[in-house]
Order: sequence, then C-alpha cells, then structure tokens
Amino acid sequence: MSLDNKIQELYSLIIEEIKNFIIDDKPSEAIDDNTLSVNDYIIIDKRINRNAIIKTKPIDQIYKTEMLETKKTFEDIKKGKNLNISSIENFVNNALQDMTGNNNIISRIKQLKEDDDYTYRHSFNVSLLATNIGKWLGYSNSDLKDLGTAGLLFDIGKLKIPDHILNRPHQVTAKEIKIIQQHTVTGYNMLKSLNLSNNILMATLQHHENIDGSGYPLGLLSNKIHEFAKIIHICDMYDAMTTNKVYADKKSPFEAADIIRTLSGVTLDPTITFIFLSNISEFYSGSDVLLSDNSVGTIIHINPTNPTKPTIKVNNKFIDMTKNSNLKIVDII
Repeated sequence: MSLDNKIQELYSLIIEEIKNFIIDDKPSEAIDDNTLSVNDYIIIDKRINRNAIIKTKPIDQIYKTEMLETKKTFEDIKKGKNLNISSIENFVNNALQDMTGNNNIISRIKQLKEDDDYTYRHSFNVSLLATNIGKWLGYSNSDLKDLGTAGLLFDIGKLKIPDHILNRPHQVTAKEIKIIQQHTVTGYNMLKSLNLSNNILMATLQHHENIDGSGYPLGLLSNKIHEFAKIIHICDMYDAMTTNKVYADKKSPFEAADIIRTLSGVTLDPTITFIFLSNISEFYSGSDVLLSDNSVGTIIHINPTNPTKPTIKVNNKFIDMTKNSNLKIVDII
C-alpha cells in the first residue's frame, strides 16, 4: 500500500472518529572569583560581548503586516475557509533574513509570545527556531524557506480539531488524545494538494515520529523520518514546554533543554539535538535569571560540554550549576 493510500485510510478513520466524538461529547554550590582561571574570564568576556552585539529590532518594524495577514489565514481556516498559501509564503520570503540573521532568537520569541493566540504564536516560534537550526546545519536558502514554511504549517491540522478538546484545562482522556494525535494526518491531507514541496509535507506528517519507532502516526524509525520533521519535533517540544498553556505552567528554558537533552538519542535525533542545544544556549549569556532559592543572578558562562548548566553570578559569587544539583533556574527575567 502506498503512503498516500495509508494516509487516506487514516484520514477516513479520523473523520469518523471526530464525528463520533462530537456526538458523544456534546453536553549552590558557590565558588569564589579566585577559583576561575584567566581562560575562564576570557571565555566569559567573549560570551558577554557576543550577547551584547546581537540586537533585535522591534518586531512591528520588520514584518507586522505579514504577521497579521498570516494570523488572518489561520483564523479563516478555523472558520472552514481554504488555506491561503500565498500569505504563508509571503511571510517566509519577507521574514527569512530576519529569522536567520544576526538576531537574538530569544528576544524575538519573547516578542512573538506577546500575542495571546497560542496556536498562532507557537507556529511562529517553531518556524523561527527551525530556520535557525537549518542555518546551523548549513541549509541552502531554498531549504530554509521550506523549513520556515513547514514551521508555520506543521500543526495546521489542529485547526480542524474542536477547541473544547485542545483547550481543556484538565488531563485529556484517551479518546481525546487519539483525536489530537490525528492532526498530523489531517494537516498532511490539507497541504498535499497545494503544490508544496515534499519537505513541507513530510514535516507536517512526521513531526511526532520518534527515532525509536514509538511516535505517530506511522511509528517510523529514525532512518525513515524526514530531517525536517526531526527538526520541527525538537522545536515544537522546546517552545511548548517554555510557554504557559491552559493545562500546564511553562518550564524554564533550561529545564526544557534538560528534558530535550535526556531524550536525545532515545526519541530525538542526537545530532540535531546537540546542534540546537549548543547554539540556543549561547543566546542566554548575559541574561538575568531567577533561581529556585528566589535569588537573582546573571548568566556569565555557558558550559560548552553541558550547555543547560551555566555559570551564574549572584552578587559577588559565581555559582557553577554543574556542581549544584539543588539549585535550578526558574525563569529568564
């Protein structure tokens, strides 16, 4: 049976499941300054200087119009209208230079998170993170455009799932989980007739596949999963964990990164995970953070071998997070 036939069979089951569901469901360890070597200080200075020169322009000066148009496209789909793919392509074409330029990705994500529509801003954040991974992997401009588009569209199937299922503030039931998981197939079917590249289609279909075969919808092993899907999977997890939702409080970026690190080589591609964690962590250098003991400090050094455990300066003390298992970073402030 061909892939399209398998997908069509799954899609037919989805339609029936959703119909039936709607009918049924109506109603520190501190270290002194003197313990740091000259080389440590050189590294610290380089990291802080790097962070200082990375500037991010206000988002409304770059592509506010395209963002509003893209948001309207998402809203139209929820109302049952057809996808206006040109608005998505326009956004990626106009924003790609900013998305992969010399910008602080973390600042850009904070700007995007000012919007109150989770599905919409989550797609933008994933698109931004994914295109940067593509840049770090050395992708061509054409592939970066595909990856940016995939980041915007990968969850489009969720727009066809009733809001009362997606936004329940309590733990979802097994039936609801089944409905939600079908968004990958729904999204694939929505996009396959739009003359989009196979890169985008496979990212949409496979972004919940795990390299050990435990994912969905097809339970593929690593060598059968498209690289775009592996990238989107990591970005999707990271942004979802660091965002407040109706059913879960956000985790700190470092806690989320730690979870991704533990899944590397298990369910997530280890090469892409390493590239993501190594690069994204550098954008936190120089940031102020709230610690679990309610103290506030500044990240002054990212450990290249353990990027989720930085060195933090609190008052006149340096705290090496690799040597302090009892202290955690609660949030970036």
